[in-house]
Amino acid sequence: STPQPRAEGPREAGGVLSADTPCRKCGYNLRGLDALGRCPECGTPIGLSLHGRLLRYADPQWVQQLARGVNLILWGLLVTVVISLCMGLLAGAAGLKPGPFQSAIAWIGALLGAWGAWLLTEPDPSGLGEDEYGRIRRITRAAVAIGVLSGLTNVIVQGITFAPVVVVLNVVVAAGGLVGWLGEIFKFWFMEKLAMRIPDEALARRARFLRWALVWIGVLLVVFTATLTLTAWAGGNVAAGPNVPPVASAPAGGSAGVVNVGGNVIRVQGRPGSLLAVLIPLTGCFVVLLILAMLVLTLVAVRMQWRLRNALREQARFARQTWAAAAG
Repeated sequence: STPQPRAEGPREAGGVLSADTPCRKCGYNLRGLDALGRCPECGTPIGLSLHGRLLRYADPQWVQQLARGVNLILWGLLVTVVISLCMGLLAGAAGLKPGPFQSAIAWIGALLGAWGAWLLTEPDPSGLGEDEYGRIRRITRAAVAIGVLSGLTNVIVQGITFAPVVVVLNVVVAAGGLVGWLGEIFKFWFMEKLAMRIPDEALARRARFLRWALVWIGVLLVVFTATLTLTAWAGGNVAAGPNVPPVASAPAGGSAGVVNVGGNVIRVQGRPGSLLAVLIPLTGCFVVLLILAMLVLTLVAVRMQWRLRNALREQARFARQTWAAAAG
């Protein structure tokens, strides 16, 4: 059913607003005005600004923009996961190096997702919510933007062969990737706050679960990678560079591993009985588990964001009907 506007809020006798109340359309302070009047700044009925933070009473165009933002995020996921994988397979079948193709398509998907996140985190024109999650919204925007620049750097590094430049750019890509990961965590935190303005507790719980899942995966990834890296470099068993053969031969009773990062080959060998000899095979297991976990989380995130998009579209429809009724 369509919610009907009611003039509720802090008022004095005669219907004059007695407390600071932002206009839901432009943020103008309506204090001292008649609750049955209109905003002197934009002409919006004042009664619409007296319903708290529910999205169904917010500016319909803004709520519709939130839905468009989530829709672009979903399209970005589709491009990144599905199309980049298909392009990589086709490039490999054609005898081309799949890395640059996959990186470029993945960056386009990330760009779509970042555009969606930017629309999603547009502030409420009335200013409502900024005191509660304004910082979360701003951090999300900044981190997502840095993540996109990191992805672009990763595309560029695919075509560079000068080793020192490759190493420096890979460090930039890694740092930007961590910031982008942080942006994903804050994005789900923002979605959790937004879901409470519908209100939809189930959506908020799912966004909270995804936020904490990303936090713990990130912590485990950093700890495991740092432990492996420090152990390998301390033992002097690392060879790195674009000219390192991408083949590892393990010592008798030991272990070895090779990874290619943007054309820069890193080869690690663990001597028999060393901690590194144990960590190298554990790394393979950890990577497999990490990939499986990310696949599961991606499916959960797609379902949650699909539901959020549909819920926001419904709230935009309610808002249009409410504002039309109030204006009439």
